[in-house]
Amino acid sequence: MTDSDDIQQRVRKIRRKNWIVLFVLLGFAVSVTAYSALHIRSEMRMSAPASGAAAIGK
Repeated sequence: MTDSDDIQQRVRKIRRKNWIVLFVLLGFAVSVTAYSALHIRSEMRMSAPASGAAAIGK
């Protein structure tokens, strides 16, 4: 009986660690995507008046 209890505890521990790793990776992916989107938006704001306004007006 102790073997099956040990195995169940080990499985629970592994699953818990897997969830933690999943959330860390998701957080990293979301932060990289958000940073990229904000950077692209700021780049568009800086270049829009110089080249974008002339192209849109014609």
